[in-house]
Amino acid sequence: MAAEIARLADRRPPLPADRQALADANAAVVDAHRMLAEVDAPLSRITQAANGIAAAERRLAECRAADDAELATWIAAGASGERPKPSTDTITAERSLVLARGDASAAATLRADLEGRHAAALARHREAAARRDEIMNSAALAAAQSLLLEYRTAIEQMLRIENTLNGVAAKLFAIADRHATRSPASAIAAGAAIRAGIARAKQEAGVVPDLSIGGAFIDALASDPGATLEVKP
Repeated sequence: MAAEIARLADRRPPLPADRQALADANAAVVDAHRMLAEVDAPLSRITQAANGIAAAERRLAECRAADDAELATWIAAGASGERPKPSTDTITAERSLVLARGDASAAATLRADLEGRHAAALARHREAAARRDEIMNSAALAAAQSLLLEYRTAIEQMLRIENTLNGVAAKLFAIADRHATRSPASAIAAGAAIRAGIARAKQEAGVVPDLSIGGAFIDALASDPGATLEVKP
């Protein structure tokens, strides 16, 4: 299946220079993100090891507080019998704190290096994303400019139609004015109907605003440099 997909992909026509630049920029962002993830995971573990000391100290404090409460009860009762010893939980918490401090100390030897690599990877990712966005914005503008030509052509055609209709109406009104004695009512009515039809068409020819179509095109460019900007029917 993978080989078939690759074979079909090879059949696609080459991308224009601007879209190929976008494809390269998208790939650079993916690569930068991968490198950032590779260093982010160990740095996160190192940070968790450092934060483990605080958690171990809190747990030990809780256990010792419980031991102190038990000791206080024993003293208040006359301190008879065997003195309460630290609980098993306290001993475990003490050992956990020793281990946490050892882990944090060992982690500290790598932390500075990882933080430096993480900063460099983050900077590279931001730079790649900014470059990709710049190229993507240019590609979006180019696609929009092509559609703007269609938009202008459509408006010009609409205006030509309107101009023709207005010419018919104007002629009918002129006929009515010149031949006032020959029942101009029909000419006036026809001219008025044409102008009313123009006004009604402008009012009725509405399109529900939907910005998601253009937005989806921008989103698609981030993963598909061959995406096209199309008008929804």
